Amino acid sequence: MVEGALTQLGTVDLGAAQAFAGKSLAPNTLRAYKSQCSLFGRWAVANGAAPMPASPYLVAAYLAHLAQAHGDQPPKAYASIVMARSAIRWGHRVKRMPDPTSDPAVSETMDGIARELGTAPLRQAIPLSADECRKVLASIEGDGLAAMRDRALIAVWYVGAMRASEMAAMRVADLTWRPDGALYQLRRSKTDQTGRGRTVAIAAGPATHHLRAWVDRLALYGCTGPVFIALDGLGLGMGAIAVSEVVARRCEAAGVVGRRTGHSLRSGHVTEAAQRGVPALQIAGQTGHKSLDMVLRYTRPVDALRDSSGRGLL
Repeated sequence: MVEGALTQLGTVDLGAAQAFAGKSLAPNTLRAYKSQCSLFGRWAVANGAAPMPASPYLVAAYLAHLAQAHGDQPPKAYASIVMARSAIRWGHRVKRMPDPTSDPAVSETMDGIARELGTAPLRQAIPLSADECRKVLASIEGDGLAAMRDRALIAVWYVGAMRASEMAAMRVADLTWRPDGALYQLRRSKTDQTGRGRTVAIAAGPATHHLRAWVDRLALYGCTGPVFIALDGLGLGMGAIAVSEVVARRCEAAGVVGRRTGHSLRSGHVTEAAQRGVPALQIAGQTGHKSLDMVLRYTRPVDALRDSSGRGLL
């Protein structure tokens, strides 16, 4: 809010407005922006410059600094540099200072960085195929709490194609059981910060079997809140990082090679569905992608091979 607004408006209390304004960003985004602004501030001060308000040329120099190697430190990924620019823009906006990132000096620097570094993720997780997912599930043996939870987590994640944050947010009360599967009422997501919500279908099969067994097991302990809980504090929900770590650990234990994370299940779902001829629009309906371009990143290689004009030439 504008500093001094309380004085300008007399006795009007802007406390509620300030509180809502503080919720305009998701908590994770807010933490990331504050961290990036802090890093920029320390770099500016170390170079004898004032970080706030920053000149466009200082911001351009900082972004160029991030795009370069320093000793044994490689350049930052393009996505990280974009985040830094967004954070600096946010930092100036909340202080009601002119935005230096809108200057052509910054835009042209970012264009050059994009051309030099490329915009593809540097360490993208490898999609998990359906056969690999079955292999991982088969390797999780026994009826212990960890085994039952992890089987349900991996199977539901693969079939439901959700984000890590969405998996971590699953609650028992938001599940509806049907003869042909289960429906999960997703209350809020990365692309739905205002809580409009959507329904995620979990098709009948191993996923619903493992999920039902796990939810029934939770009921024995009186756990009716989060679906995926930390076992060292029964009833406490797991975070997005924790559920993704389960996937990485179980894939490694099953002998699935390559870097695998929770996103490997979501991207694996998209890739596998595309290979089976499922239309991109239908896939996007399952994953909740707002842009078809995000889905097409995974389906294009499949389509390119299937539709190649070189098929059968030799």
